[in-house]
Amino acid sequence: ASLSNDSATGVALSQQFQAAQAAGKIYDYEKEMFGNTGFARNTLLSMSGGNERTTFYFSAAQKDEGGIIKNTGYRNSSLRFNAEHHISDNVKVSISTNYINSGADRSLTGNDNRGVSLGIALSSTPSFAELHPDQFGNYPNNPFASSNPLQTIALMQNHESVNRFLSGLALDAIFQKSGKSVTRFVAQGGLDFYNLETNVLFPSVLQFQSVNKGTSIQGFTKNLNSNFTLSVVNTLTASDRFSLTSSAGLTQETGDYNNLLDQATQVISGQSNVDQAGALTATQFRTRYQNSGIFIQEEASINDAITVTGGVRFDRSSNNGDASKFYVYPKGGISWNLTRSGIFNRQGLFDNFKIRAAYGQANNIPAYGSKFTSMVVSNIEGLPGSLVNIQRGQPGIKPERQTEFETGIDFSVLKGALSFTVTYYNKNIYDFLMLSQLPSSSGFSSSWLNAGDLRNRGVEIGLNARPVAS
Repeated sequence: ASLSNDSATGVALSQQFQAAQAAGKIYDYEKEMFGNTGFARNTLLSMSGGNERTTFYFSAAQKDEGGIIKNTGYRNSSLRFNAEHHISDNVKVSISTNYINSGADRSLTGNDNRGVSLGIALSSTPSFAELHPDQFGNYPNNPFASSNPLQTIALMQNHESVNRFLSGLALDAIFQKSGKSVTRFVAQGGLDFYNLETNVLFPSVLQFQSVNKGTSIQGFTKNLNSNFTLSVVNTLTASDRFSLTSSAGLTQETGDYNNLLDQATQVISGQSNVDQAGALTATQFRTRYQNSGIFIQEEASINDAITVTGGVRFDRSSNNGDASKFYVYPKGGISWNLTRSGIFNRQGLFDNFKIRAAYGQANNIPAYGSKFTSMVVSNIEGLPGSLVNIQRGQPGIKPERQTEFETGIDFSVLKGALSFTVTYYNKNIYDFLMLSQLPSSSGFSSSWLNAGDLRNRGVEIGLNARPVAS
């Protein structure tokens, strides 16, 4: 009776409850909806081997998991192959590959704005409501919610499949070698191809499809990322107390993203193709970018106690306002182990004592398309055209510049049973990127801006204890 503020409705609901109770039709819908026993299976086959010059690893795996909701589950199949081959004593190549195929039947869970997902519909449905189908398989409407969750579970489809391929290739070649110096060429590259397809079908007989008369949603996302690094590394060991490691090279990263989603309504009964419908809405979003850089670095080791590092990067990106401009980002650092230098005796209070300091700069590139004022589609009386977008582009937008200085000490006592770390840091972000709201008088609503500067500084203290060792 308390389910309604209207007294007459409350009396009718009380009678409905009493009738259901007398007929033994009080249902545990939570158990019916979420009480499915899913069977989980994992299978793995792997092999490895090789000889003095070649090693390999291969595996095939499959995971199959049933969901706690009927008609839901997840399946994953993967193949992996890794190999390394020494062409000669000075040249080796390696490759790693991984292929993944997965599929998920997701049902309709989580929150929503229409109150039709399973948990939301269940929250307002009493246990005496009749939601089961009749002898002909027809489900009744749920008078207490926007959907009949048993009908939704039985008739809707929400399938998602993913194909993904990852691969990496590396070459390490020594082209100069002497008693004190070794110079090698190192090349590394990789790609990641991701392809997602989604298929959602809400038949017209579903309670919440009374307006759309059946909905079919189909789409895909394709994303291809690739990168490579080419570098030359020289290690010079002048003596057992002094060595230099010099490196220089270039890097490049590219991305190509394409998302397409078709949503059809008024779908013909028994059909799932988006062209078998009375109305069709399509949306597409595509992005492409390329980041490239050049780096130089020098690292010196002195007496196995002092390490000094210095380097600089030159980076540019197609997302910057000036895509051809290189921005400079230096870095440097020093660490001094006082114990190894003999300043602190290892037999004294400190087992290990090191002081360190470092400074570096990095970037954060602008969002894709932020430098352009794009065009959006318009439709006036059936005539298509383009309008200026309400987000204004910034042709001169720059990347964020992040700078950080940190210094600290690391030490341990009691034969390593207690170790401490103390660090002071000061991080600054210049020209930080922000999507800002614009006054309506500008004719635009928002724009990406290099809005200002930020600072974050503090002290970090860490303690690691090993009171018992066996």
